Amino acid sequence: MSLFVAIPLGAPVRAELESLAARLHPRAPALRWTSPESWQITLQFLGSAGAEQYPCLHERLAEVQ
Repeated sequence: MSLFVAIPLGAPVRAELESLAARLHPRAPALRWTSPESWQITLQFLGSAGAEQYPCLHERLAEVQ
């Protein structure tokens, strides 16, 4: 599985971006548009990891504040 660290967008930010995307979509219909629920700010791509690595990653990320 591919893992990454990300921050979800707040509702007001997502709403503003949805409005912008709705205006842009007709101009670029060939692009692959993702659903707003999947939008986030990616901080770090961790790469591929197996299920056996999940506990260690979870423990380390729980330390981040």
